[in-house]
Amino acid sequence: MQRLVTLVVLVASALVVVAGPSWAQNTSGGATTDRGGYTPRAHADDNSPPQSSGPQGTPVSHDVSLGATTCTAGGVTGPITAVPLSDQRIEDAFTHHAQWLRGHDQPGTYYDVFCGGQFLNVEWVPDGSPPPGAGGPVPAPFDPRAIAQDAIDHMPLPTPVINFNPAGDQLVNLPTWLWIDAAGMQVPPASATAGPVTVTVTATAVRVRWDMGTGDVVTCAGPGTPWTQGQSGPSPDCGYTYKKSSASQPSSSYTVTATVDWTATFTVNGAPGGGPLPGLQRTASRQVRVAEAQAVNTP
Repeated sequence: MQRLVTLVVLVASALVVVAGPSWAQNTSGGATTDRGGYTPRAHADDNSPPQSSGPQGTPVSHDVSLGATTCTAGGVTGPITAVPLSDQRIEDAFTHHAQWLRGHDQPGTYYDVFCGGQFLNVEWVPDGSPPPGAGGPVPAPFDPRAIAQDAIDHMPLPTPVINFNPAGDQLVNLPTWLWIDAAGMQVPPASATAGPVTVTVTATAVRVRWDMGTGDVVTCAGPGTPWTQGQSGPSPDCGYTYKKSSASQPSSSYTVTATVDWTATFTVNGAPGGGPLPGLQRTASRQVRVAEAQAVNTP
């Protein structure tokens, strides 16, 4: 009788070994994708969600999906889905010094990856790459400000055309009229489009600064008033009076520089954004001789 009991126990033990967990029968297990390029590290029939991100936590992989959208696990084909790990999961992983948090030297996101609802692994995906199951590369976002800056860099802002009255040499103590052609303070808006985003840039001339070559700078709110035949006296809005001749200057002349200051703003269609841009300038120079009037006395 004792030998019979012993034999029953041995048979039962053998049956336990044969009928062990299904994952023990397929140690290579893993799920496969319909297009390749995706190598999960979990067993195909292990469909329990991760419970911990500590040392004994989820099976992990550093492989990134190459565009596959479906996979096969346990003989069943289903979609690949990904859920970003919570901040708490990642914090726990840092606390436990999880190996899968190491080796990433650029911004990215950790995902729980599922095949047809079955948990596969944890994957890290760098920013700008698609999450597992997304199918294709994620297009880089369009930066409206960068588009606006490119548009204004190519905006044909006019170079100012300098005018004086008197038209030629100037005289000491005689008012000089200053103006630029009005077209030098006008430019149409410029637009640029990238993908679904269209940016329109508007530039506005706000002042003209005149460096008279003597150390004096005259600032005028507009282009200045052109002199016309019959007008006398100083300019009503933009002028200068030389107090010293240019005889002692190089080439016996002063270098007069007119600088137009522009402000710029941009608006955006197809994305949020808009606002001011860095200011712009356009400059022109001209040489001018200044003489002293000679009085002639007659007896």
